[in-house]
Amino acid sequence: MLDEPHRHGRRSLARLTPPALSGAAVAGLLAVALLAALLTSTNLASAHGQGTTLLVYRGVAGDFYVELEVQPVRPIVGSVHISVIPHETATSRPVLDAAITVYAFDEDGEPVYKAPALLTPGSDETSPPYYDANITFRSPGDWVLRVQLEHESIGPASLDAPLRIGRQPLLPGVEGTMVFVLATGAIVGGVIYLWVRSRRVRRSAER
Repeated sequence: MLDEPHRHGRRSLARLTPPALSGAAVAGLLAVALLAALLTSTNLASAHGQGTTLLVYRGVAGDFYVELEVQPVRPIVGSVHISVIPHETATSRPVLDAAITVYAFDEDGEPVYKAPALLTPGSDETSPPYYDANITFRSPGDWVLRVQLEHESIGPASLDAPLRIGRQPLLPGVEGTMVFVLATGAIVGGVIYLWVRSRRVRRSAER
């Protein structure tokens, strides 16, 4: 005698459950997509030469032709990644065995920071030679980067490049904040949707 009501109950649940699952799937996919966007927007890692660096110097220094880049594009108080790309002026060949040091002078002309720039492992003559250094700036202002180059056959050289260091923002970036709020809203909305649907299912099953 219980088989027939049981079958009806199962048919009722079958009619009500798929929409709930569909709604959950949509909410879940939306949340995953938005969270992926958030992670992408906050990812600071980037490859050399991908349009994510600020070129602060390009020109001749002694017998070197040098390009000087920094990351992030808008430097602020904190860690700044510095790349020195030297070529020999006479031959345009990449310089792979130079000794390079980067200094940061403050607005008073004092050398506050110093860091060696090391050649990226695996560099060869088929690609630009990136010598990388990192300096942590603890105060904003107008700084000057001084790059000193030493090479056994090419000789010594030096160049200066101005660099503006901005203040740390008080709040996270607007874009990152908006994405985070949307992702959180999608997750909360999905949970509420499932709760409401489950109540409707229980009420329908009790009738």
